[in-house]
Amino acid sequence: LEFVESLVADKAALNGRCEQMAEEFRLLERKVTERQKEQEERHERELKKQRESILTAEKIRRDNWMQEKSKEIKEMTVKGLQPEIERLIAKHKSEVRRMEEANADEQRRQREGLTEAHERSFNELRDRMLGERERAVE
Repeated sequence: LEFVESLVADKAALNGRCEQMAEEFRLLERKVTERQKEQEERHERELKKQRESILTAEKIRRDNWMQEKSKEIKEMTVKGLQPEIERLIAKHKSEVRRMEEANADEQRRQREGLTEAHERSFNELRDRMLGERERAVE
């Protein structure tokens, strides 16, 4: 009878410990989720800031280019303007298109890099937490 009571007491203690560990796991899971959300928000802010700085720099560069070309065009003779203007416009359009593509590629690479880093850190944290949980259960 004592042995049975001892087993029941041990079972109750183990059950309480399992509930405590389950609660700890839920808390850790919430923390990980919050940390993940914070990282995602931080990454989004960083991407937005980079995007804005790239667009600002591109606008400044484009404005400077436009001013230079306007000045050159004004200095040319009227007869020679038309073919040169068409050539410059085509060149500028292709350059803008090329830069927009390069910008889109760079943003995609940055997004992929941030996503991979985020997933890597999340997986490491999850693996570490699962390992800690397994060790705690043992």
